[in-house]
Amino acid sequence: MTAERSQNQSNESSAAAGESSNASKARIGTASIVVVGTSASIEATDVETESSEADAQSEDRHLVLVSLDDYRPGLTVRLVDRLPATTVVRLLRTPDGETVPVLTQPDEYAGYVARSTLEGGAVGTTTHLFAREQLETDAEYELVGDAQVFSTRLNLFRVTARRVDEE
Repeated sequence: MTAERSQNQSNESSAAAGESSNASKARIGTASIVVVGTSASIEATDVETESSEADAQSEDRHLVLVSLDDYRPGLTVRLVDRLPATTVVRLLRTPDGETVPVLTQPDEYAGYVARSTLEGGAVGTTTHLFAREQLETDAEYELVGDAQVFSTRLNLFRVTARRVDEE
C-alpha cells in the first residue's frame, strides 16, 4: 500500500508540474499581447535596435524615439532646440528613476524639442525626440510609417526620421 501511495503522490506531483508548466506557457503567450491600460510592458531587443540603426542611417535617415501619443506616420516636425543631458536622462527613466532593460544607458541619447506646424503657421504638436546620434536643430524631419514599440514603460516608439528640408 505504501508503494502504491508513493506512486500516486509521484503521479500527482508530475501532473501538478505539468499543469504549472502549461500555466507558465500560457502566461508567456499572454505576455506578448499588449493590453492598453495594464502595467505589462514590451521592450525591443538590443539586436533589433542595432540592425535597425544601421538600416536607418542611409539617405539621411535617423532612428529616433518618440512618444506613443505624439507619433503620427508622415508627421513633419522642426527640431526647435536640444534638451540638456540631465533632462534627457530623467525623461528616459521610469518615474521612480529606474532604467528599462532596453535602455540601460539613457545618457547615450540626445533629446530634442520638436514641433509640427499647422496650416497658417499655428503650432500643432510639441513633443520630444531622442536619438543616439546628433540631429540638426532648426531642421525638419518626417516621421515615416515604420514605427515599432520601443518601450511601453517609457511610452516610446522607435521610428525612422527622414530629413526633409535639406538644400
